Parts: sequence; structure tokens; C-alpha cells
Amino acid sequence: MSDVDEGAFSRASASPFRWPNLEKLVCEALATDQHVNATQIGVALDEATGDLTLFGTVPTKEQLQLAQDCAASVKGVHVVHSRLTVAEGSADSDEET
Repeated sequence: MSDVDEGAFSRASASPFRWPNLEKLVCEALATDQHVNATQIGVALDEATGDLTLFGTVPTKEQLQLAQDCAASVKGVHVVHSRLTVAEGSADSDEET
């Protein structure tokens, strides 16, 4: 007999935040959205909480908002956290010279 708690498997699979393809669905939505440049955007899902995090760089503040909106529109996404930054040197970057 194993010392593994078999109940742990059933509890984990019963989690309401288990969306096995959610990261892939969000990536596909970003890639196919004509208004979003997703070439430098990554997606991470925290399966414990169901929170989705976008990370990477976008060319403009408008792109940042569009990416967040696109991710939030995917069925199954509950919360979107953004760790996106606007590319340095763009007209929208927060750097002031």
C-alpha cells in the first residue's frame, strides 16, 4: 500500500479553478485578436486561485488595456492580473526625458 493520500487527488480535481486549457485559450484569443500585438505577451494561470497573469511587453498603453480586456473575455477567466509593461522608447512609456 502507498502512503499517498488518495483523497488529495479527488480534492484537487474537484477544484472550481481547474481549466486545463485555459492558458492555451487565452494565448489563442490574444494571438487572433486583430487589435492586440501579443508577440511579447506571456500567460500564467495560478490553478490554486484561478487567477490569470499576463506578463511581458506591449508597444502602447492602449495595447496593454486591449490585452487585459481580451484575456478577461475568455470563458473561465475570473481575475486578470497584469504584469505587462509598455516598451521603452514608445510614445506611451512612462519614462520622461
